[in-house]
Amino acid sequence: MKETTVVRVSLLALALCLTAAPTAASTTPDQKANITAEADRVAGTLDPVSAEVLRGNQKRWEGWAQALAKRAAVMVREGKASTQELEEVTASLKDQRRQFLSGIRPGDWQGMKGGWSDGMKEVLLDLNDKGYAKVASISHTFDGSKGICVIEGTAASAGDDIVVTPKDGPGHAVIIRRLGIALAIEDENVQPGTLAPYCQPGGALAGQYFRIEGADKVIPWLLY
Repeated sequence: MKETTVVRVSLLALALCLTAAPTAASTTPDQKANITAEADRVAGTLDPVSAEVLRGNQKRWEGWAQALAKRAAVMVREGKASTQELEEVTASLKDQRRQFLSGIRPGDWQGMKGGWSDGMKEVLLDLNDKGYAKVASISHTFDGSKGICVIEGTAASAGDDIVVTPKDGPGHAVIIRRLGIALAIEDENVQPGTLAPYCQPGGALAGQYFRIEGADKVIPWLLY
């Protein structure tokens, strides 16, 4: 298959591994429950604020997977992917979710700089002591493309929060704060369902994320 097809099939197979769709690539309700149970187990090791963030993340991820299931059904009907191809990627996609959950560590309370993920998109955040910040996110979209958002501008403290004001769009400052061990990014000027001016189609920056270990070491290479 072409690379773009592989990516698209991989995303759609994610839905099949989580829903009880009537195809050979789908899993049983017990297998879906196992992933949810693992999220609940990890949440039980966290402080109450972080646990609530993770439970909300799991619900959003399951909704994302259900939407993918609808796309998967269409793709199979149209002959754009075979059952065998879907089966080949299902195991790796399940592992990706489990790896995301296993990477969540209690007690990570310090700092904002580094890499963050919610299992559906990744965020890289760089801050320095001169009031400069750069934030970039990559969203995994339904059609296999990558929706990218980038903000570069000034960073100012506001209590426990950091306010990043884009140098080319001061009306769209984003607020960054810690929620337990998680990181929250908010843009109060972006209405639900609309695209922020610093995002490509399919991209999104606002959300709640958990740290990606080691990402801070590659930020200079990835962001600049």
